[in-house]
Amino acid sequence: MAAAAALALWVWRATPDAASRPTAALPKPSSEAPGDVVTALSADTRLRAVGKSHGGYELLEGRAHFAVAPREGGDRFFVRAGAVVVEVVGTRFEVERRAERVRVAVTEGRVRARWPGGSILLGAGDTATLPPPAEPGDADEAGEEPSEPDSERSTARAARAPRPHPPPAARWRSLAERGDFAGAHAAIVAGEPVRDVPEELMAAADAARLSGHPEQALTHLRQVLRRHPDDPRAPLAAFTLGRVLLDELGRPARAADAFARARRSDGPLAEDALAREVEARSRAGEQATARALAQEYLRRFPEGRREPRVRGFGGLPR
Repeated sequence: MAAAAALALWVWRATPDAASRPTAALPKPSSEAPGDVVTALSADTRLRAVGKSHGGYELLEGRAHFAVAPREGGDRFFVRAGAVVVEVVGTRFEVERRAERVRVAVTEGRVRARWPGGSILLGAGDTATLPPPAEPGDADEAGEEPSEPDSERSTARAARAPRPHPPPAARWRSLAERGDFAGAHAAIVAGEPVRDVPEELMAAADAARLSGHPEQALTHLRQVLRRHPDDPRAPLAAFTLGRVLLDELGRPARAADAFARARRSDGPLAEDALAREVEARSRAGEQATARALAQEYLRRFPEGRREPRVRGFGGLPR
């Protein structure tokens, strides 16, 4: 792939207040389409534009949100983070890199994430941490044990810590990260614990939702919002909660409240959350509120992608 021979064009480190500032004014990859917006979501974010015929970014560290305009002629935008490459045609998604672990969260469209030895297709609302953890003994079975001089081998092996087996609680995470959401949800229902940390709660919600159990997904998403309201993942949890309530459970009034919470973060989800709140308020019969919110959308996002739907649900003339 062209990414393997990518040419580094620039390196940027986000300042502490850059978490809500788009980086659209910075130099861009050569194949970037009009409308692409890249937003740093953490103060330690480091991005590098790469590519010649295929444009994209390398995420060296931190977390960023990518709003990618549709391409023509099959061009693909990509984000490389360590061993993981995320490819899209047109979508919105977030990538977070911590050492060699990469978290991908899709808010719209679909992306394919790949790494040496595997790949996964993610859709709107999906989250995955990649690459999946290696099973114990993988290196030994593959013959990849590092070679050492005979005189040093026994000392090195004695000093090397034993390779621990994953605790039972990690099994459902491994299943989810491999795309077996039904198996992951079944493991949780069978008693495997979900730690009270946003990353695991979001993954458990995805496992429930993607295996056809939206009611159980609500429990995990609400726990993120209740126990971790200041976590950077909270807006995504609120947005996903709204989608589940509106699209899967038919509860528009409650969905509207969740979308309202997501948009109040004023982050990269604000436009989509406001547009979906207009829809939810309208479906809940709150037409006056829907109209006022639609007018707010047009003021804040005069060239917003969701303008036609917002006008329709808000009862505004086209």
